[in-house]
Amino acid sequence: MALLLAIVLTAVLAPGGAGAARRFTLETEHFLVHFDGGYEALAHEVARIAEEVHRELAPRVGHVPSEKTHLVLADTTDLANGTADPLLYPKITLFPASPTFFSPYGSGISPRMREWLRLVILHEYAHVLHLDMNDGPGRVMALLFGRVPILTNPMMLQSFAFIEGFATYQETVADLGGRGHDPYYHMFLRAMVLEDDLLRLDQILGHYPLERWKPGGIVYLYGYSLWAFMASRSGEEALEAFNRAFARTTSLDQAFQEALGTTPEAFYQEWQAHLRRVYEPEIERLRAEGLTPTQPLGGQGYVPESPVASPDGRRLAYVTVHGPVAPALRLMAWDGETVRDRQLVAGLLMGPIAWSPDGQSLYYAKVEADGGRTFTDLYAYHLATGREERLTRGLRAFGPAPSPDGRRLVFSSREGPTTRLLEVDLAGPWPVEPDSSRLRELLPARGERQVLAFGWFPGGDGILVASHEPGGGMDLLRLDRATGRLEPLVVGSRARGGPGVVHQNAQFTPDGRWILFDSDQTGIPTLYAYELASGQIVQVARTLTGLFDPTVIQTDEGPRLVAMEYTARGYRLSLLPFSPALWTRVDPPVTARDPAEVPGVAAPLLDPDEPDPAAPVAPKPQGGSPSPGQGVRSSSAVRPYRPWDSLRPRFALPLILEDEAGPVVGALTLGYDAYRERVYALTGGLGLVSGRPWVAFEYQGPLFGHPQATWALGVRQETLLEDGKKAGRLERELQLGLAYTWPGVLAATSVAATAKLWDDEPVGDGSGLAGPGQAVTLGVGREQAWPVDGRSFTLASGLSLTGFREGADGSRQGVVATWREQAAFSWNLGRQRLVLDGVVGTASLEEALAVGDPTASRAVDRSLWTLQAHGPTLTGRHALRVTLGLESQLYRFSRGVGTWPLFFDDLGGRLYLEGGAVWSDTEAALQRRWGAGAELTLTTYLGYATPLTLGVGVASSIEPAGSPTLYLRVDLTDPVGAGAGGRLSGAGAAAVAGLGRGGG
Repeated sequence: MALLLAIVLTAVLAPGGAGAARRFTLETEHFLVHFDGGYEALAHEVARIAEEVHRELAPRVGHVPSEKTHLVLADTTDLANGTADPLLYPKITLFPASPTFFSPYGSGISPRMREWLRLVILHEYAHVLHLDMNDGPGRVMALLFGRVPILTNPMMLQSFAFIEGFATYQETVADLGGRGHDPYYHMFLRAMVLEDDLLRLDQILGHYPLERWKPGGIVYLYGYSLWAFMASRSGEEALEAFNRAFARTTSLDQAFQEALGTTPEAFYQEWQAHLRRVYEPEIERLRAEGLTPTQPLGGQGYVPESPVASPDGRRLAYVTVHGPVAPALRLMAWDGETVRDRQLVAGLLMGPIAWSPDGQSLYYAKVEADGGRTFTDLYAYHLATGREERLTRGLRAFGPAPSPDGRRLVFSSREGPTTRLLEVDLAGPWPVEPDSSRLRELLPARGERQVLAFGWFPGGDGILVASHEPGGGMDLLRLDRATGRLEPLVVGSRARGGPGVVHQNAQFTPDGRWILFDSDQTGIPTLYAYELASGQIVQVARTLTGLFDPTVIQTDEGPRLVAMEYTARGYRLSLLPFSPALWTRVDPPVTARDPAEVPGVAAPLLDPDEPDPAAPVAPKPQGGSPSPGQGVRSSSAVRPYRPWDSLRPRFALPLILEDEAGPVVGALTLGYDAYRERVYALTGGLGLVSGRPWVAFEYQGPLFGHPQATWALGVRQETLLEDGKKAGRLERELQLGLAYTWPGVLAATSVAATAKLWDDEPVGDGSGLAGPGQAVTLGVGREQAWPVDGRSFTLASGLSLTGFREGADGSRQGVVATWREQAAFSWNLGRQRLVLDGVVGTASLEEALAVGDPTASRAVDRSLWTLQAHGPTLTGRHALRVTLGLESQLYRFSRGVGTWPLFFDDLGGRLYLEGGAVWSDTEAALQRRWGAGAELTLTTYLGYATPLTLGVGVASSIEPAGSPTLYLRVDLTDPVGAGAGGRLSGAGAAAVAGLGRGGG
């Protein structure tokens, strides 16, 4: 045991391994910044910003964490985000990729933001300060037992609207171009007032399905607006008073009464009246000024974004990302008044998309999972063959723009928080990788600058580029391919002397005379056009809500504009008139200035040392140790990453258990490191009468530093008592598991292996199976989905093989193989589902498998063989179990109980047939039974986010005939991803049960 403990501690605490050896920690006064090798310069920048944010934010929130905040810099995804975790210690995970060009239509984070890194750090650190506040019983518990999750984090119970809204409010008042100042948020709120589409208070408090469009993620938008109204109504000091009251009482009702002298519902009604006072006069003013008539065209999903007409104008391609249909590339075509809209490729796609000049192919970016990372790369869809072709690999590419002759493709390539512009020759093999000689750099990466190509100028000597510079706003520019110089066309960024507005989504008109684009310069997203010959800007169209992504199609009546129009129920594609003679001239464009002349902007627009744009791309270094002295400040220390800094126990929660002799006194603790790669749970105790230790320890960590490979260890000595008796058995178990996963967006695969040693002995008057045993399980699982529109077909497959030996003399030994298939077809946006679940198993021992009573089976996962209807247990060497069920939503409640963390989602029904069979050899008689059942389910949400399904059902055995069986079912989603299985459960059980559960 001492040797085993030494091995475990060495594996858990040592920073070794291929992955860990490339990680470092930068320590400052208030932060521990963890980063991979090669990111030291960015880590220093993040550390500097974080300390500045702390100095600004801590006094405003009125709280300082009790220990340093761990900040993980993880450049592992192109989906911009950040997370905060206050459970065991203050922690932030920062994904530095900028959200500038990734669908702001749902989040409301637009290029008006001044600095992405500062905004996301401030937002997440606001969470850290807010959720670290503790008072009342929670503070007493923390003093006695340490930082017990949830019990000493009372602010986690404040509801997601007030949690996310608070951080969004802080990012807004910090003047970072936060969402509260953004035209998107005003558009969302204005449309809600315009269409009288405000949700109830109980609907906006949590992460609930609702089956509707969720502007701003709902909890962010509504939460921000409620906090902003609270500050304007009662002063900034009311915010801290509200949080202090909640930290002490964990009650929204009491916090509203103590801090604001009102009830939550009355405050909510006040806020709604305030919105109407703000937006109703604005709506009337806009109507009086004149609006452009629109005609709904359609488009699937809540956000049919990036529409682009084909070269002949007779087809329209677009992308849908935000549901409720499958995210996909879609094609719309029309013949007279008939419009056909079909899905081409499913997957998480990223606009803009582009047509090849001959109209035979579409170019786009798609998010793929690769090596535990989610990056974008370019693809082409060939319409004639229906074939998808990958064009780039490892370039984190997006925004393709083909040349007029179809020989070259310009695109953006991401590098952490910045982007560069590359060009590739379309002749040659695919996919292109970063070291390809066919790549040419047109614009290098610099700071947080974001660049995107929208198209090529007629003649092919220039490229239409959008650029978002630090300071906020976006410009449209012409990039000269020969010189690499940028010529401003329409200026919006502060860096070039503009007002910080956004000009984006630009396309050339078919005659090459105009550049169409949308702009928020009036505070409402509106369509404009830039005339190439004169440089004049004209207003094309505007509505009460907002217009985006203009393109020109050809109809039988002539050219028409298609744009994405916002409504309170989501965006839609709309038809607008294309009448240049009626477009309205606007004020002359802003004269571009050098950033050196603009106050607060220090970086030059063009670096004099930028490489020759005609030069091939130099491969970018990956990984490696930080260069000594490079970017290192004397006040900051860089050292190798030490998991123990964050992995050490933060609490010990007392527990009282029981063995056959009397009480067992012990404690529970758990922990995880900053990367959440090393996770453990430990329960330890001692029998006061028996004097026997009680231990349950589980650990999981990375294998050889690889993000997709894990190993797990379990050690257990527990006394399991029989119901109502001072008798049972003492179980000792040692388990080792290995797992490897290939994650994906629409398909994923896992393999796992588990080895177990155990020993049982009766205690008290206990009886039953006793003695040692060993088992080894190998398993593989795969899950794949084929979504089309509002329908989907999924298939989950699992295969496991277990060899075991039991008994003191090893007399009982054998092999069990199990294969499971789960097929599901859903339609009507998932409201109805047909599910076929089948398992077949074989064993080398007689009566090793049992159908009906899972406790009699020696299969890897005994629950695989359960039948709901009571009946005889069938045992044999070979077994089959099949269930066919039809599920349907019967009624949607979408209603909570006041401000309580309880929400009723829907009522569902299920009808099913079930059956099983066993046999011992091919000549023996087949034993079988089958039955039918019905079930009603109520889906609720606890804690504003965790789904709980309650089911009541009746099942009856038909052959052989039996009496009906009434049963109850409780299905609680495990919030921490833990799980439990039988004696032979493990990797194989996980593979059979489905993907993502395995590894011991």
